[in-house]
Amino acid sequence: MAEVNNPETMQSLCKKFEAILRSGATQLSPEAISDIITAKDSANALRNLAKKYNVSYERIREIWEFAIAINN
Repeated sequence: MAEVNNPETMQSLCKKFEAILRSGATQLSPEAISDIITAKDSANALRNLAKKYNVSYERIREIWEFAIAINN
């Protein structure tokens, strides 16, 4: 996975991700996206992140899938 603590990487990730977001989706900061990506393998991550950022499970999965796709 890309080094998500690098500001340039996060900006690039956010710009690319914006292109696939719905226009009415809850806006997430680069810090929130970084948190979502890095928490992927933690216990109950999907449920906890969805509640923390007030987004759907599907949205969390989309972020994870996108992060994996850009790193392959």
